[in-house]
Amino acid sequence: MDSAVLDGIINKLLEVRGKPGKQVQLSEAQMRMLCVLSKEIFLKQPNLLELEAPVKICGDIHGQYSDLLRLFEHGGLPPRSNYLFLGDYVDRGKQSLETICLLLAYKIRYPENFFLLRGNHECASVNRIYGFYDECKRRFNVRLWKLFTDCFNCLPVAALIDERILCMHGGLSPDLHNLDDIRSLQRPADVPESGLLCDLLWSDPSRDGQGWGLNDRGVSYTFGADTVTEFLEKQDLDLICRAHQVVEDGYEFFANRQLVTIFSAPNYCGEFDNAGAMMTVDETLTCSFQILKPADKKPKFGSFSFGTSAAAKPGYTPTKSKYDNLEYIFFILLPLWYPGDIHGQYSDLLRLFEHGGLPPRSNYLFLGDYVDRGKQSLETICLLLAYKIRYPENFFLLRGNHECASVNRIYGFYDECKRRFNVRLWKLFTDCFNCLPVAALIDERILCMHGGLSPDLHNLDDIRSLQRPADVPESGLLCDLLWSDPSRDGQGWGLNDRGVSYTFGADTVTEFLEKQDLDLICRAHQVVEDGYEFFANRQLVTIFSAPNYCGEFDNAGAMMTVDETLTCSFQILKPADKKPKFGSFSFGTSAAAKPGYTPTKSKMFLFLFFYVKLDIALH
Repeated sequence: MDSAVLDGIINKLLEVRGKPGKQVQLSEAQMRMLCVLSKEIFLKQPNLLELEAPVKICGDIHGQYSDLLRLFEHGGLPPRSNYLFLGDYVDRGKQSLETICLLLAYKIRYPENFFLLRGNHECASVNRIYGFYDECKRRFNVRLWKLFTDCFNCLPVAALIDERILCMHGGLSPDLHNLDDIRSLQRPADVPESGLLCDLLWSDPSRDGQGWGLNDRGVSYTFGADTVTEFLEKQDLDLICRAHQVVEDGYEFFANRQLVTIFSAPNYCGEFDNAGAMMTVDETLTCSFQILKPADKKPKFGSFSFGTSAAAKPGYTPTKSKYDNLEYIFFILLPLWYPGDIHGQYSDLLRLFEHGGLPPRSNYLFLGDYVDRGKQSLETICLLLAYKIRYPENFFLLRGNHECASVNRIYGFYDECKRRFNVRLWKLFTDCFNCLPVAALIDERILCMHGGLSPDLHNLDDIRSLQRPADVPESGLLCDLLWSDPSRDGQGWGLNDRGVSYTFGADTVTEFLEKQDLDLICRAHQVVEDGYEFFANRQLVTIFSAPNYCGEFDNAGAMMTVDETLTCSFQILKPADKKPKFGSFSFGTSAAAKPGYTPTKSKMFLFLFFYVKLDIALH
């Protein structure tokens, strides 16, 4: 097919960007040609693709064409970006034809930059039932469906990225002993009811057991974390990347982050409230997840404003003095980074700055708990205070529950001050801590504090009216802002297991946000496995920035940013002493393996970063 003709098809398919649900009516002859030409390319390329980063990886699409276009909008259209799709392009959604046609057209146009794997729905016995057959028959005829079926039977079933990341639609198989087993699978092929090909498209990880188990789908198996670890070690791999399952945030880790599930169809079938995700592996060995919220979930966020300071918007008359307890952050040059608890882990604080950028290049709002637990609380708090003094309108510090004499007298900071200097110094820091602000309001949409909500918090003026300097009392609003926690186990207010303050349910979060006309609560205060954790249908997020907390937890640390596109991003730091096996990715102008390329595991990185981008800007 002439490239101009192919570009015409692609452009026609892209004309409906921003018009969800609008059909694109290609001719049957055009679709027939897409099937024939892509089939030839699939068969020329191996069943186990061997690719190089950078590459963007997408999971299930399921005929949600407008969401596919959103993925391209934010990932970049081919060939600017390389793509690997993990299967399940058709069925369920209303526009399977547009979806598969655009994907096949890109495959033909950019065969060495654009890759498609087979999913369990790229199978006649499945898509005969779940929608694709009916769509083909309704809009064209059964002959067209059969052409697509022949094409699907030629799709590759797995991809290996830089010999470190194995990708497939479903998962592992008891018949998968080495990667040559995948290479030896014959094509064209229907999907059998059992065996290696079936499992690669159908199997699922299971958190409920070890080894192999029966799959509730009625086909293939489940496999435990032990199976993942054993397979990766035996094959000298680092990560399994797969799709096949709806996951709430569009991606989900398994087996201590040795496997990740990616699902790219937000609000799946119009019934789930899930997000969709896209993973990128880039040249710095950074795996990033861009998360798309459902397109019909319109956030209330307005546009952020820009400038060089935190001054109020023109025409806005704030009622606060410069000693207000509620920081207003309007005109900060975005992005603004939000780290959570640091707890004296000074080397990790330096890593945060290394990857977020040193002030004033980047602007920061820290959510408290700078001291205690870790071995270098003095270095930590001194650097933070120095930056606050040097860049007062670009660098902000909130108070945490450990910025309190009665707490840090016990949990390490007092002892560190006394051992390295004297008690007088500790008292000086205590006086300083008593003057810290306790909350921040970002562009009148995001409320930030260390702990959480309070039954005594009726409106934001309650925070503004808190007096400083102040010790932290054992109860009341100031106590709760620094100590309270969200609870998944109940609604409303409850007693906190910490023995101080309260817990609050998702209903309390929703009610508060609606009453105050806010969009998000951003807080810290709790160790969370991946460094950040959503609550209350993504209306609250917890951020914790001390990886491998106290040297006892295997948690990651995270930092959130809000940028000029109203994208909230989470940069996740794995513990510095957890050295991944990833070597440097190799690069070229395409995702095809370089001729004569002999990969080696070169310089090992001390840490691996995962970026997570939450798309809240799409209206």
